[in-house]
Amino acid sequence: MAGEHLDRLGSARPYDPVAHDMAGAADRQPRVLHVIHSLRRGGLERVLIAVANGLTKRGIPQAICCQHELGALRDAVDSEVDLFVLRAGPNDPRTPFRLRRIIRDWRPDVLHSEDFSVWAECVAALRCKGSPFHMHTFHGFLETPPRRWRGLGRILAGMTHDLYAVSHVVAEQVAETFTIPVSRVNLLQNGVDCYRFRPNSVEPAAIPRPGQSSAHPRVICVSVASLKPVKNPGLLVEAAARTHANAHFVWVGDGPLRDEVEDLAKRLGVADRFTLAGAVDDVRPWLAAADLFVLSSDREAAPVGVLEAMSMGLAIVATRTGDLADRVELSGAGLLTATQDPKELAAAIDCLGRDPALRRRMGDSGRRHIEKHASHTGMLDRYLEAYEQCRTGACSALAG
Repeated sequence: MAGEHLDRLGSARPYDPVAHDMAGAADRQPRVLHVIHSLRRGGLERVLIAVANGLTKRGIPQAICCQHELGALRDAVDSEVDLFVLRAGPNDPRTPFRLRRIIRDWRPDVLHSEDFSVWAECVAALRCKGSPFHMHTFHGFLETPPRRWRGLGRILAGMTHDLYAVSHVVAEQVAETFTIPVSRVNLLQNGVDCYRFRPNSVEPAAIPRPGQSSAHPRVICVSVASLKPVKNPGLLVEAAARTHANAHFVWVGDGPLRDEVEDLAKRLGVADRFTLAGAVDDVRPWLAAADLFVLSSDREAAPVGVLEAMSMGLAIVATRTGDLADRVELSGAGLLTATQDPKELAAAIDCLGRDPALRRRMGDSGRRHIEKHASHTGMLDRYLEAYEQCRTGACSALAG
């Protein structure tokens, strides 16, 4: 099987190749095929689904091809978006041939590879006459790529029409890692649906607040991230042990460090005020229940969870990583602390935990920043412009 076309949502629509060929490039909307490892729970995946669903509603044909499996977020994809799955493992030599058949049948104008794990396969699949334009987006390096990947990345960059990054920080990382000019990496920033993620839009999740009184209200601190080493959940547990007892912490997300985090919370005596909520499909009820959003990562690029929290009107406490200095600090949406410093993180949480008026002001500032600079509509406009530029060759010439 070259690839499985999923029409469980009724997404397979009649395609007229004759009309496609007769219509000039300037007279029709670009057809875009996104390629990703899977639609597992994560910020990259939520952004991809939001883009595909949003552009489909604008009449821009969209398809998503998953290399390995569909993943937990498959049902969030709109019924008008075509879904394919290759069911291929890592470094599967059959992947480019399966992908090439999908390209031949669906006939996109632009192929958009969305993460590093599928980049090489996409380049290999496009080494034939009549292939679509290829753009690749870097959503960040949560870990430094091995040395052998750096040389390969430079070769792949030279064989890809357009390169994009979700922030200036990521663009600089890409240029340094693959030793390519930073001018080759264009900016394509994330956004969030300001209507869907707005204050008082959903019923808050039920979070116990034991020991709360009118004189000493309990402050709910929510973090949304996977329980992986790069997210450093242990740092938040250590910070929780240093904060005043009126703060209760909720970690929304799952991962391999769950048992380790539970054990650490017990050892530090904060198990009764550190809740592991697990993975959820909709984070909004948990954000609606929060008084403060906290991120303890060692490394980030442009964390979608922070944008969603800001859109919900929450003040932010986060480690200084990725583009958070621009998003959080300059907008007045919260406080940033050094990475791997539980004392400083705890102090920032205490500062905002004791001052609800300051939290409200910061939350309002963050909401205004999202509406002006990181809205869903603006993100869709940026993506459509990138697809048009890639298709017409107006962005950057293929290196060679």
